[in-house]
Amino acid sequence: MTDYDNKKPNWEEGRPLGRIAAFVVAATIYALLRLWSATWRIDKSEIHRLNEARATGRPIIGIVWHGSYAPLFYLISGQPALVVTSYSFRGSVIARFCSWFGYRAMQVERGNHGGRRAIREELSHPGALVAIAPDGPLGPRHEAKPGAANLAVEFGALLIPISANASRKKIVTSRWDKMELPLPTARVKLRVGEAFEIPKEAGPEEAKALVEGALNALI
Repeated sequence: MTDYDNKKPNWEEGRPLGRIAAFVVAATIYALLRLWSATWRIDKSEIHRLNEARATGRPIIGIVWHGSYAPLFYLISGQPALVVTSYSFRGSVIARFCSWFGYRAMQVERGNHGGRRAIREELSHPGALVAIAPDGPLGPRHEAKPGAANLAVEFGALLIPISANASRKKIVTSRWDKMELPLPTARVKLRVGEAFEIPKEAGPEEAKALVEGALNALI
């Protein structure tokens, strides 16, 4: 438990109607995702790579392309990953259903770098696990920003790429990230690549290529 766990903000405090609304919306999303995912034929044989990386005791940064994150809420549920979301109604909804899937959620106010501080504090602890979408929050799609690589070097963290491949899926073409949603009864394989490090001497372009190459290898 970090200092952020002891003093984490909660948008619902002082908003009784907001708390009820957030609960209803989060419960609906959670129930739909649980029902939807219960129809999948799932292969999680590669989860051992994540478990082996965590067993090293080093901080871990799970990297995932933004458009692939939706099915991962279910596929890697129970992992004690920190999920950072906004201090808002939407953020409160996300925080609620993240906690129901077993993740630790942190709400942070926009514009004050709270998310960056929360992640940095988490990574200072041995065995920490955080999830980052290198092409988030708004793209361009499948183009890695430097944040994950820089944090890996600063904290000596391992990067581990994670994705999900579905035999049948809906691609939401109206979104910038082309979000992929496995369809009911689809065969869904959790993809977990080998953990790797960013060399301290790596330049920005080399680090970017390493992150993008690791994630694209899972597609």
